Amino acid sequence: MVNNELAAKKALSPAAILALEKEYANKKLAAYIFPGRNLSLTVDADPQAEISSKETLAENLTSLTLSNGARVILANPRVKSKSYKLLPYRIKAI
Repeated sequence: MVNNELAAKKALSPAAILALEKEYANKKLAAYIFPGRNLSLTVDADPQAEISSKETLAENLTSLTLSNGARVILANPRVKSKSYKLLPYRIKAI
């Protein structure tokens, strides 16, 4: 069971998520391709798919929906760490 108060204290704030979005919005990132699969987290013609919605799921877990319908979860395994794991849970085949 998730302690909602504790999760709320440790989760990224909406301002922090917006700051991350702004930081990475201007970077030219290649589409993320899953090894051995013909799947991508971005639109083939637009590797800069935008984040269309964000939702805090639990402590250190944020769900992002991209403009092409792909959905991923960002997980920060350590509270004070700046590294994140990308956990796809609905991806768009290209």
